Amino acid sequence: INHDIIMEQIHPEDRAQVEALFSNHVQGNSEFYESEHRIKRKDSSYIWILDRAKIAERNKLGQPTRILGIYHDVTKRKSQEVLIRKNEERLVESQEIAKIGSWEFDLITNELIWSSEHYHIFEIEEPQPQEILYNLYRSRIHPDDIHLLDELVNRSIQEGKDFEYNHRVVKPDGSIKYVLGIGKVIFDVHNKPIKVKGTVQDITDKKIQEIKLKVSEERLNEAQHIAKLGNWEFNLINQDLYWSEELFKIFDIDPNTPKENNIVTGK
Repeated sequence: INHDIIMEQIHPEDRAQVEALFSNHVQGNSEFYESEHRIKRKDSSYIWILDRAKIAERNKLGQPTRILGIYHDVTKRKSQEVLIRKNEERLVESQEIAKIGSWEFDLITNELIWSSEHYHIFEIEEPQPQEILYNLYRSRIHPDDIHLLDELVNRSIQEGKDFEYNHRVVKPDGSIKYVLGIGKVIFDVHNKPIKVKGTVQDITDKKIQEIKLKVSEERLNEAQHIAKLGNWEFNLINQDLYWSEELFKIFDIDPNTPKENNIVTGK
């Protein structure tokens, strides 16, 4: 078997890589030749191999006269790598669609790991050095929320309980985002907390709608109070009677008293 026959068996997309790596070793620029590439089998299918070789002897002119090498079938490992890569791509895509980022914090080393979507939610350029990322993260949390968040996380670590939190994120332009976070404390075999991990979701759109609805209801209640106008609605199916806040005032009934006749408060 000569060099040309071997090269013909190598996948066309991998030949340039193999030639370059092998030439580099022959010229004495590397201690070993090593390449992972595809070769064709008799049935025309391709398998992945790890090809390693080393020049064992050279003549007086420095030209190689004997080369020793091995082939190792790594098809299974490469297939697993492809599957892992595809799964990671799907995870990134699904997080982007759902506006959910994932994070992990090592309580021993203080290493903080974020997914790409987490960076996107906090509008921080990816990646960031460890010594900078944590400070950037805290600088994005609204000043009125950071102490409550610290207390919640520290208490959860001490008690070993999962936690959930809402807080505001201050964007670089000064505008606000709203996020929902969920965290879990991880313990070692000695029941010592070693890691905290969880997710964070951008719920800004939902929060803005809630704020708009609340403002709308407040305006409606104010307008009804000024006009001394109350509204009501009666459900013929479950017999529930809805009263606005002003209607309770008109009838001089405390909306917080035990409900009678299925009256539902408008609050």
